[in-house]
Amino acid sequence: GTKGKGSLASILSRALGAAGLTCGLYTSPHVQRITERVCVNGNEVGEDELAQALTQVLNARNQAIEARTAAVDATWFDVLTAAAFWIFRDRKLAWAVVECGLGGRLDSTNVLQSELAIVTNIDLEHTEVLGNTRAAIAGEKVGILNAGAGLISGVPPTDSEVHEVLRRRADELGAHMISAESSAHQSFEAESGALAALALEELGRRGCASASGAPLGASLLDPELLAASRLPGRMEIWNVGEVRVVLDGAHVPGSLERVMRDLESRKDFSGPLTAILGLGLDKDLIGLLKVLRGRVDRVFCTSVGSGPVRTPGEILATANKVGVEAETASTPRMALAQSLAHRRPSGWILATGSLHLVGAVRTALETDSPDTQC
Repeated sequence: GTKGKGSLASILSRALGAAGLTCGLYTSPHVQRITERVCVNGNEVGEDELAQALTQVLNARNQAIEARTAAVDATWFDVLTAAAFWIFRDRKLAWAVVECGLGGRLDSTNVLQSELAIVTNIDLEHTEVLGNTRAAIAGEKVGILNAGAGLISGVPPTDSEVHEVLRRRADELGAHMISAESSAHQSFEAESGALAALALEELGRRGCASASGAPLGASLLDPELLAASRLPGRMEIWNVGEVRVVLDGAHVPGSLERVMRDLESRKDFSGPLTAILGLGLDKDLIGLLKVLRGRVDRVFCTSVGSGPVRTPGEILATANKVGVEAETASTPRMALAQSLAHRRPSGWILATGSLHLVGAVRTALETDSPDTQC
C-alpha cells in the first residue's frame, strides 16, 4: 500500500510472536540503521549476521555475473531482500511478515508464496513506474496475491475505482477477499489495528494456530502490543523540553493530509505549526505544500544531501509560488535548530516528506539535546 504497510507489518509480526510463533519482519526503508529492516522475534538482527547474509548473496550475484544470468541486473534492494530471506531460512522461522518495497507485482519481495496478502490503501505514487491512475497502481500492488491465498483490503467497497481491481484479481485467483469498512475518519493507528485484526482472523479461519494450538485471531492484539509495534519515523512524537516534534515520513499529499487530520484532532497539537520539509525528486512537492498551506507558520526547506532529492532552494522557490512562508536550511540538523528557534509559544514542529529526512532529524534529536524524550 501507499501508507501504513510498515506499521501494519510490525503489528502482525508482534502478534505472531505473542502467539508463541517464531517470526521474521522485513521492512523498508530504514530510518537510521540498516539493521532496522530485518528483525527476528521483535529484535533487529546484528550487524555481523546481516553482513554474513549479504556476503552469501553477493557471492551468488558474482556467480550470476560469470554465468551471465538475469541476476546481473540485481539492485541493492534485491540483494538486501535476498539477504533477509537467507537469514529467515537460516533461523528456521515459522513465519515471515514482509513489506513490499515498490509496487508489488515486480517487487523482489514477491518471490514468496504467501499465505496472506494485504493492500492497505492506494494513492498516486511512483507514477512513472506504476501507472498514472489509482486503478493501474492497484493492479501492480495486488500482484502480490497468490492463487488460493487470502486478501485483506484496506480499501472500502465504496472506493469502486480501486476495489473492483482488487476484487477482480481475487476472483481470478480463487482468493478469499475481505474488505475493511470505510475508514475515512479513522486515525492511521486505528486503521492499522483494524487491518491487523482482519488479517489475524483470516489466518485463524485458514487453520493457522498459535503455539498452544488455539486459532490465530484478533484477541492477540492489545494496547501494549500495539504500542510496542510502532516503527521509528511514523507518527513518532519527541519532546524537546516543552516542544513537541513529530516525525512522519509521509511523501504523498493524501498521506500527509491524513497525518495532519490525525494530529489536528488532538488538543495538544492546536498551536501554530512549524514544518521541516525535504523530499525526493519524484515526489509531488506542490501537492505536499498545498496540504501545509494555511496550516503552517513557516516551512524550513532542507535536504539530506544525497541521491535524487530536491534542493532546499528548489523547495523554497516552489513554496513561494504556492504561497507558503518558507526559508532554507542547509542540513536537517540546521533545519531542526532553526525550527526550534522560530517556534512560537504553544507551537509544535513536524518533520515530513521523506523517511531519509526523518532519520537525519531523529539523529539530531538523539545527539543534540540533553532534555529530549521520545
